[in-house]
Amino acid sequence: MNAVYLNHQNDSNWLFLCISRSESDASVGNFWKQHELSLPYAAQTDSRVYSLFAYDTVPLIYVVDRTGIIKAIYTDNPLATQEELEEWLEQSSEE
Repeated sequence: MNAVYLNHQNDSNWLFLCISRSESDASVGNFWKQHELSLPYAAQTDSRVYSLFAYDTVPLIYVVDRTGIIKAIYTDNPLATQEELEEWLEQSSEE
């Protein structure tokens, strides 16, 4: 995800956001720093946002179009590859 974000961070067609579940900003920030991640994130100290989209699967990737319609969902079984996500973004840009 980080590589996909870096490739598209200046493209106004896409927004990337990682949402934590029951994690403080400091905890998520430390993990991001440790793994040299650049993706924007929203640390959530409770599970309110998480519970709207997931129950127990982490990570979970939603690909949402400009109108807010979910076009694809990737779980960790199998987790989307960089190539799959890049292909999806490319195809969607052509629509």
